[in-house]
Amino acid sequence: MAHLRTTALAIILLDMYFPVFGVYQGARHALVPTFTALTVLCIRVLSVYTLCYIPALDYRIIWFNQPIGFAFGIVITWIYYFRGKWARSIE
Repeated sequence: MAHLRTTALAIILLDMYFPVFGVYQGARHALVPTFTALTVLCIRVLSVYTLCYIPALDYRIIWFNQPIGFAFGIVITWIYYFRGKWARSIE
């Protein structure tokens, strides 16, 4: 049950940044989604390798790496969105 709750949280977080990828690709800024996805993957891997030594998390860090990584993805994606650089290229 804890795994399902964590995965549900990860899907909600994913839904907060993934649709903006289409906006960037439509504005010819496809490098931003690529960079964000690569960063999220790296953060997920690093979080597992660094946090697996915390006894309270042990194997459950595999579940929690998704929300951790996707939270960073939200930050990267929305900062770029609100800076507006992508919108200037479509005018």
